[in-house]
Amino acid sequence: MKKNILIFSLLLFFLGNSGFLAVFAQEMPLSEADLQKKVFFFDLKKALKNPQEVYKLDLSKQNLKEFPKEILQLKQLHVLILANNQLRDLPSEIAELQWLQILNVSQNYLQYLPQNINQLAHLQTLNLSRNRIDSLPNQLLQLKKLRYLWLEENQIRKIPTLDSLEAIEEILLSRNKIFQLPAQWKQCKHLKIIDLSYNQLIQLPEGFGEMPQLEKIMLNNNALVALPKSLALCAELKELYCQNNQLTQLPENIGQLKKIERLQASFNQITSLPESIKTCMQLQALNLENNHFSTFPSTALLAPALTVLDLANNQIKTLTINVPNEKLFFLNLTHNQLDSLKGDIANIKALKDLFLSHNKIKYIDNAIGSLQGLETLYLDDNQLAVFPENIATLTRLKTLLLTQNMLNEVPKTLLNLTQLEVLELSMNKLTTLPKNINQMAKLTFLGITDNAIAVLPANFYKLTNLQELHLSNNKISTMDKNIGEMKKLQKIILINNTISAEEQQKIKSLLPNAMIAF
Repeated sequence: MKKNILIFSLLLFFLGNSGFLAVFAQEMPLSEADLQKKVFFFDLKKALKNPQEVYKLDLSKQNLKEFPKEILQLKQLHVLILANNQLRDLPSEIAELQWLQILNVSQNYLQYLPQNINQLAHLQTLNLSRNRIDSLPNQLLQLKKLRYLWLEENQIRKIPTLDSLEAIEEILLSRNKIFQLPAQWKQCKHLKIIDLSYNQLIQLPEGFGEMPQLEKIMLNNNALVALPKSLALCAELKELYCQNNQLTQLPENIGQLKKIERLQASFNQITSLPESIKTCMQLQALNLENNHFSTFPSTALLAPALTVLDLANNQIKTLTINVPNEKLFFLNLTHNQLDSLKGDIANIKALKDLFLSHNKIKYIDNAIGSLQGLETLYLDDNQLAVFPENIATLTRLKTLLLTQNMLNEVPKTLLNLTQLEVLELSMNKLTTLPKNINQMAKLTFLGITDNAIAVLPANFYKLTNLQELHLSNNKISTMDKNIGEMKKLQKIILINNTISAEEQQKIKSLLPNAMIAF
């Protein structure tokens, strides 16, 4: 009986002793949810008044040149932010912050880390970006709970084997000087994102693709000449960025990437696509801008989910679309060598945005009229002298660019485009505008610069939704007083016409709120 009373008394004593409770509370770090509820302290002096209540401390942008040793009194600290200071090192005593989960020392002058960094056993996020670190210490690789490691903009040249970082999910290493990667990656079983962009990589190890949970790879702006076949083993990969390299082809087995959604491979030397790309079942966006394609890669259209295809700045001479596609809504073929747009364009039924600027197009087939969903059509800098009649059926078209062609007149069929908001006809050979141009009542922008127009038709002044009008380098000498009814006009450019000073004053008085350049 006395023994039980003694035990009960001791229990009451310990429960009433705040020191005991504090010790007891420190056996485990806070959960992510509980940590979220804690407030940040931004003043070290205020934090030191109740050190046991401080879980998150942010001392960024305070011109700190040395690590404030007073921080070590904050035994409950879980989050420490010292970014944007002038720190040159971290003391070994930082290991005393045993519950630290997040450490951000980005944008300092650190060259190395304390040898006992591995004693921060609960560290999950380590941000060392924008420092002067040139290598990763082995002790860093012993942080078993580390999930996020950020090292952008340092001076790292080689990466050690990362297999020991068993919990790692994200590694950011862009803008270093890395030229070599470790051979083995398969132990990084939880890695989802890796950024190696803007480095000096020439090749990747064959084992680089042995990361089963990898979702996003950034390899852009290196000097890679090939991608390893093992990339196809990244079964969860959704995004691959490999632009600005020296690739001549994509891996033949790329079709094994069943979950890939975005493939960015612009600014390389690729000439063709592997047949297997059609089995990339989730591929939505494919960017092949600035490569060496001479023929249109129709194989890409077989990828069943593809909606965006960018082939600008290649050497494509003919547009042969021999497979139907009902998903693609964006196609960019600017800066190629196309001389015509033939009937097979109708195979891409869902197109909304079609960019064909800076080619040599002289002929457009009437089949373009079947693209009923088209909203944007760029045909500037081509050699068009005539326009297909069926353009009139594009009733959803909102933007049409015909700058720098060979048009002698505005095609009458354009007047049926009643939803048109932007029309560019500059740098053609126009001498007049259609009398009933007011049928395009929704126009907000009209460009007619560098033509030979002398008079605007009476109905022109009924374009009351017009906000911007470009008429430079024409032969206009006067404007009707009805221009004053165009209340929404905000900007008129009339440079290099034959408008007298008196006429200029009249126009200004009729449009007092518009910016007018003569």
